[in-house]
Amino acid sequence: MKINTNKLLKYTFILSGAFFTNLAIANDADEAAKELANPNTAFASLNIKPQYIAFKNENGEDFEETSLLFQPVLPFPRDDGSKIIVRPAITAVEDNGFGESGMKDISSDVFYALPTVVEDSIATIEGFGALFSLPTGSSDLGQGEVTSIGASYILGKIAADNIKLFFPQHLVSVDEGDLGNSGKVNLTTIQLGYIKLPGGGWNYGTGPKIKYNWEAESGEEWTVPLNFSIGKTTVLGDRPWKFSLEFDYFVVTPEPIGPEYQITFTITPVVQNTLANWF
Repeated sequence: MKINTNKLLKYTFILSGAFFTNLAIANDADEAAKELANPNTAFASLNIKPQYIAFKNENGEDFEETSLLFQPVLPFPRDDGSKIIVRPAITAVEDNGFGESGMKDISSDVFYALPTVVEDSIATIEGFGALFSLPTGSSDLGQGEVTSIGASYILGKIAADNIKLFFPQHLVSVDEGDLGNSGKVNLTTIQLGYIKLPGGGWNYGTGPKIKYNWEAESGEEWTVPLNFSIGKTTVLGDRPWKFSLEFDYFVVTPEPIGPEYQITFTITPVVQNTLANWF
């Protein structure tokens, strides 16, 4: 199945139009930039991410994967100041480097964000959630077989001009389909983040996702990137938009096939979560 990314991007904007209404969410770009950098955000948003990943195989040969990730962020505020945040992820692969395209398995997390605690002008955020991945993807990409579940936790400190984050996750397979043992998932991911907010709607920082694969061969368990991101939030009309660029360079990568580097461009409009009115 050949995916036309341009058409998919167009349809993504059309479908996401259900979330767009005429509302003033934040007139201050700095305020919006800080809120969008907060993983326990109260802002509903649509993350549209064209991605490019370069790989190298055991023979030293290079190949590239291009894809488009669509990830809404849908917070449901509660009366006690906590939030339930749902973040589904839908990925279409334009080319996996071998001339194949299709959809990856759909995944999501459902996160419970505790009420924010503010002390001495420092906000502490904390929360925990459940992860899952469903076998909905294309068999051409080796998808559509594995069902996985997991858990996540977050702890963060938000100051006037920076955000610090600790975000561990663990995912395990509960059904490998026809793949059997080769499809087993047992993966720990730890994200350590530091985001600087210098003003003017800008943000920059680092948030590498360090992975340990418990099912990998000895010596091939770790994936460790160096990460840098930069973004700009601006208010267009009455709506904040964030545009950001992220670069990962992998200093530790598994064999025989592992990523060398990844480039992600993200467009994030803030939207009205119309579903929140149903609860």
